[in-house]
Amino acid sequence: MALSLASAVQLLTRAGLLREVIAGNHWTLDPGSLTGAERPFVAITYDTRVVVPGSLLCCKGRFNPAYLDGIDQRGLAAYVAQTPYAERTQAPGIIVTDIRKAMSLLSAAFYGMPQRELTLVGITGTKGKTTTAYYLQAILNRLSGNACALFSSVDNCLDGTTYEESSLTTPESMDAFRMMREALDHGMRYLVMEVSSQAYKVDRVFGLTFDVGAFLNISPDHISPIEHPTFEDYLFCKRQIVRNSRRLVLNVDCDHADLIGQDATEAHVPVTTFALEAGEQAADWRPRADVTAIPADPDHERFSLVRTGAGTATATQPDSHTVGPFHLAMDGDFNYANAAAAYTLAGLAIEAHDKHETHETPTNNHHANVHHANGQHANGQHADATANGGANAKTATPSPVRATNPNDSPTVAAIDAALLEDATRVRVSGRMERFEDPSGDIVAIVDYAHNYSSVGALIDFVEGRYGSRHPRISLVAGSAGNKAIDRRKEIIQAAEHRIAKFFLTIEDTEDESVLAICQYMQRAISDPHVDSVIVDDRAEAIEQAVGEARSDGGFNVVLVIGKGDERWIKRAGKHLAYEGDDHVVRRLFGLL
Repeated sequence: MALSLASAVQLLTRAGLLREVIAGNHWTLDPGSLTGAERPFVAITYDTRVVVPGSLLCCKGRFNPAYLDGIDQRGLAAYVAQTPYAERTQAPGIIVTDIRKAMSLLSAAFYGMPQRELTLVGITGTKGKTTTAYYLQAILNRLSGNACALFSSVDNCLDGTTYEESSLTTPESMDAFRMMREALDHGMRYLVMEVSSQAYKVDRVFGLTFDVGAFLNISPDHISPIEHPTFEDYLFCKRQIVRNSRRLVLNVDCDHADLIGQDATEAHVPVTTFALEAGEQAADWRPRADVTAIPADPDHERFSLVRTGAGTATATQPDSHTVGPFHLAMDGDFNYANAAAAYTLAGLAIEAHDKHETHETPTNNHHANVHHANGQHANGQHADATANGGANAKTATPSPVRATNPNDSPTVAAIDAALLEDATRVRVSGRMERFEDPSGDIVAIVDYAHNYSSVGALIDFVEGRYGSRHPRISLVAGSAGNKAIDRRKEIIQAAEHRIAKFFLTIEDTEDESVLAICQYMQRAISDPHVDSVIVDDRAEAIEQAVGEARSDGGFNVVLVIGKGDERWIKRAGKHLAYEGDDHVVRRLFGLL
């Protein structure tokens, strides 16, 4: 059923979001009293510049009423807002208590409930979301014939093979449902998406239930007046993925794992666990998770994944299952934890897809979801019935892989092969990209590390891999303006006692001065033995770091963090062309 004024009002009423409908001097709860209430909307948008005849406009955020001037001449059919704009337009206004929640539900309805026809995997955590998502997409693509879409902070992929740069970790709800419909049009059966804390803070994923959710880790980040006022708020927003997933994959070493587990118990969400074994060898390892990544050599060049019940006495019990050893194209022990998460998610995603195909009644109806005011059932999952009372069902799509439980099943063998042959080759641009200088004893690593935990993990890797060579380490870094102010000192604190020199430079800013941000970071340095310099131009900062490393005479490691392969820098709120950290290093090393 196409979305109309009448069905939109019905949907919002059932969700507890409708205040009233206002058309001129006529205020009503009955859309049937308005002319054309059953006429389908031809477009939905939150941008007044793209309104066409028959459009439904969602007035979200810091909406300026002046944007509506002249909108009637362009054929606006109706608008949704938290306040009426009858003085600006003759179009009916659907007035709601929460525009973001309303926009998410209406967008899903307009695009025909695409989430019902996809097996959805949502991944949250402070770090590792992107890498885990790419590993999982590689596995699912192999098993489904490239039928896995991806929403990530780096790229979006709607056809299984073509990647376009993204602008948000989790898209705005309207964009997300539009992209889901496009993915379905391309034949996609799975969608893997990163789910940020902001996605729950501002309801970008309101009304969305993931077939499988993952909680990788948590550490303080995104704490600022415009993001999360406290760590508690940040963690609380992250935790919402638990109640909005049918199954959960959880890192047993995640801070506050007990609390997250309590969330799952309360919401009746089954939990599967994974872990990274920190020991150098697996000889004395005892399982404490369902899937564990274990180093296969002292240098941590290769790992194995062991799948077993967490209560098993040893990893060599007959019911255990080992994959590997294998080597990942991306460095770092933490990436083997990400691989363990992806491997665990893959099995559950296939099982979920198989259940949709086997047990649920196929349907092609596109009626609107009905949600309680808080969007959830008593068990924590979203209500998902059609506007006319029908049951939710995902459209059946043939799957080449049928999931079963035994460790020796064809599905397990297929997932193993996909991990070993596809995920191991995955590289994510700008993440743990390592370059060696042909003209000197220098290694440069480009990474998106941007907070205390990720910077610490990066230096841990350097010390673990190169510690015996006693490297001189320099760090090229900045910090984003106007947000996450704590990151500035945290980057310094994570590195200052472990490196030789900071090269402080621009990252991205709105209206904050680059110099002021760098000076703030420089003042946070407490170790008198570490050197620092401020270089406004980012490419020049990298050039200086490499130049000093070459003149040092010893073994040097240059870490360039925060921007990865991004080809732009935001200065004073404007996106400016930038060569890219990876490209600068390749140019300096003569690797282009």
